[in-house]
Amino acid sequence: MSKPDPVELQRLTYQAGQGLRSADRRDQVAIEAQLRAWHNRAKHNAYGVSEGMTVEVKATEAVIAPGLAYDVRGRELILQKPRRIGFPKTDSVTATTWFLIARYKQTSEYPKRTEEDCNCSGAASPFLETPEFLWKLKSEWHPQDGVPIASVIVEDGDVENNPAFVRPREHGLNRRRIATGATLAGSTEWQAWDLPLVVARLSLGVQVKVDTSQSGFTRPPCYFAWLERAADPLTVPRVLAPFCHISEESFDSFMFRAWLPLIRTLPPTGQGTFRKVNTNFAFLQARRQFYVSWIAIEDYFLPLSTLDVKGVSK
Repeated sequence: MSKPDPVELQRLTYQAGQGLRSADRRDQVAIEAQLRAWHNRAKHNAYGVSEGMTVEVKATEAVIAPGLAYDVRGRELILQKPRRIGFPKTDSVTATTWFLIARYKQTSEYPKRTEEDCNCSGAASPFLETPEFLWKLKSEWHPQDGVPIASVIVEDGDVENNPAFVRPREHGLNRRRIATGATLAGSTEWQAWDLPLVVARLSLGVQVKVDTSQSGFTRPPCYFAWLERAADPLTVPRVLAPFCHISEESFDSFMFRAWLPLIRTLPPTGQGTFRKVNTNFAFLQARRQFYVSWIAIEDYFLPLSTLDVKGVSK
């Protein structure tokens, strides 16, 4: 079973005129490879087949096409030439399910080059970058053992492809997108929030449409917003704490509303301008001192239509 990488990262520095050994260069390459693997695993959650590596099950062997995969430690499994792998040998007369595993091949496992190997052809070269392939019982397989790229059922010497097998596909890590922002302090364009009635107009408070288009959301996120004041602390307006809420959420904006009742009624004769009643003058005069701060979280999810019966993304 593959063990986790020991954390032995270091930074190599060289001085002018310093003699370098082959071991120094190998250490440098090993450090860079380990950093890349940590990046693949932590940032991209890279595990599974990324490209190619399809398997054709024939009568006596399995043929693996070139491709790229990542193991559970984020290391690249690169196959440059097709490979032919014989089927597993078993004495069991009952049906057994096997996985064809691709796992990382250490540099020390490659053969050493000699002068006679310099002119070897690419098709037969044992020095090309390639994973190690082996068969393993499904019941004994663990993700640390490698990436399963095919599966067969062996029963009484007969081998057939396993139709229920779904190989893991490499995909980017789905993270929640989080963005924050605020309207311009002192320049927030507040508008009246009114509710028209039959013979009156009920002013519920003030509202402002907040633009979030620069956040890059692709679907309406979950918004959180609150009211803040940019006024001088020495000139505190006497304003009742308003009740605030969010509405009309979309991927590029939302409406923030502060409830401050204001009733405008017509005179008894039905003519003339509206007459204001119960007005919160302090807030209306100082409303430009108030602005809105917000935070939004977009949660990624897969619709059920993109999943098969086993919950594996198609």
